[in-house]
Amino acid sequence: MKKVFMLIGLIIPFIVKAQLPDYESYPVYEGTDLGLTYSPQQSSFRIWSPAAEKVQLLIYAEGLGGTAIDSAEMNKSDSGTWTDTLQGDHKGKFYVFRALVNGNWMSEVPDPY
Repeated sequence: MKKVFMLIGLIIPFIVKAQLPDYESYPVYEGTDLGLTYSPQQSSFRIWSPAAEKVQLLIYAEGLGGTAIDSAEMNKSDSGTWTDTLQGDHKGKFYVFRALVNGNWMSEVPDPY
């Protein structure tokens, strides 16, 4: 029985490593404009998500709960980034992103930048 546990312990790291993405192959974004760039005329968003197939920007009136009052599909851009620009003044609104990865929509996440 002890040998079985030892064998499992040796095999698991190889199985887990085989399921992880190859992070070394991801592009590096060198820009300084990740996150939100706000002005009263427009709000521009850029996030880095190289594994995403699609990315959505969701706008909320409240910080917790409720339903999105607006959404937009973001555009694939340079070095694994996604962008979108909303016209008009969006001051005081809340936003999150969600990404489609391997055919599954991931949970909504706040801006990490």
